[in-house]
Amino acid sequence: MATFDASDRDLWFFGELSRKEADERLLGQEPGLFLVRESTTSTGDFVLSVSENNKVSHYIIEVRNDQYHIGELHFQSLPAVIEFYKVHYLDTTTLSRPCSKTANTSPFSPQTNPPPVSPPSQPHKPDNLSLKYIVKYNFPGEDEEDLPCKKGEILLLVQKEEDNWWKMKNEKGDMGLVPKPYIEQVTQSYGSEYRSIGSSTEPVLAKAVQARIPTPYDYTQLKLDPGDLLRVIQRNTSGQWEGEVVGTGRKGSFPFRCVRILEGSEREEALRKVQNENGLTSTAKDDDMTKQMNGLKVN
Repeated sequence: MATFDASDRDLWFFGELSRKEADERLLGQEPGLFLVRESTTSTGDFVLSVSENNKVSHYIIEVRNDQYHIGELHFQSLPAVIEFYKVHYLDTTTLSRPCSKTANTSPFSPQTNPPPVSPPSQPHKPDNLSLKYIVKYNFPGEDEEDLPCKKGEILLLVQKEEDNWWKMKNEKGDMGLVPKPYIEQVTQSYGSEYRSIGSSTEPVLAKAVQARIPTPYDYTQLKLDPGDLLRVIQRNTSGQWEGEVVGTGRKGSFPFRCVRILEGSEREEALRKVQNENGLTSTAKDDDMTKQMNGLKVN
């Protein structure tokens, strides 16, 4: 676990720093190196810039009603955001330590040059320019070339500028760059993938693929551990799904990226597992199993 003091704002707050300058400080550094800066386009908001897998991710921290919002979570202060992500993953890493305020210098190895980083790949135009993506988080934009967008909005892929920033177009025809972690591709099954399924006769089962610890300020969120089996109650276009961890009675909401829908033989195996845990005999009818999985009384 990271040992720096999250309450010491001077360690990690860089004030008016551009995204380009943040990239120069963090690109090629070890995962989890980070800094917080003021948003250059959204007055009053902040940006958490983090080194992740030889790239730099920029997470918008919106300030609304005296609370600090990052993705689906909200906090009472900036230090609370930093303290939370010392132990919880952003995309692929937690926050390990603040970036040194001496440009391009690591306080732990001042004589060591950063590892070489491969240049960004050439812009790639997709074969199918009709690929659609749903926005997972509000993105107000940082620079003039960015495309501000809101959670739930559908965008059209125009060009993959580089690994972490893609050129997108909204329904108004406006184009600009959007961070890849903020969007999710819409498949052909979009219409059914994001519908309410609370009344379905077939249980929709999913497995948690990553740990998810809810913010202490929202009791409607569901805690998940890798491998948890869930009955999905509702899938929403916002990307916030609702479900129940099988065998625990725990219900709540969770980001859809935390789970994987089970299909085919894997789903059948999960059904048998639940059947055994509930003491049903091997001769129990499939419809009884379905009713039980959907929270209905079995006669």
